[in-house]
Amino acid sequence: SQLKTLNSLTLHSAHMDVHHMMCLMDAVVQIPVLVELDLSYNHLDASHLLPMVSTCHKWNSSLQRLKLNHNNLGENAVKGLVAVCGQRLLELDVSHNRLRDAGVTNLLVGLAFSHLDTLNVNFNGMSRHATQMVHDLRFSHQKKRRSYGQLPPIPIPIPWVLAASISLMATLGMVWFIRRG
Repeated sequence: SQLKTLNSLTLHSAHMDVHHMMCLMDAVVQIPVLVELDLSYNHLDASHLLPMVSTCHKWNSSLQRLKLNHNNLGENAVKGLVAVCGQRLLELDVSHNRLRDAGVTNLLVGLAFSHLDTLNVNFNGMSRHATQMVHDLRFSHQKKRRSYGQLPPIPIPIPWVLAASISLMATLGMVWFIRRG
């Protein structure tokens, strides 16, 4: 099948329901070289993540990037996101959703020991208080780096790798872009 050589699959605005997600996830496990799956602009919510959660343990280790930006993922989707990301993903984009402060905080805690290198949570209705928390974590980590030198090359909890690269837009009060360095 030609799908076996597909390395990137983009399904923007595909208007997927839960049944479509189940079919898609069955197909994804059959694509051994798939590196990127982009499900942006699909109005996905927590119920759409259930098929993903039930099949993610079967995903090939080549899947590295998952884009779920511009959907309707709220705080109730965090457990599903954590389950999916625990499966060797390196990049997750959940920007432009409805995670808010509690959702993003729970996501960071849940992903603390995952393999994730990049997490984009821009435009999720974050308060200035949450943005300040990220800012404080960033400077706390920078201070530790200066004190202890280079950090070891082992999975480091995401909240402590914020210093690697965070773009804060104080005027918007809700932009988080996290990348391990």
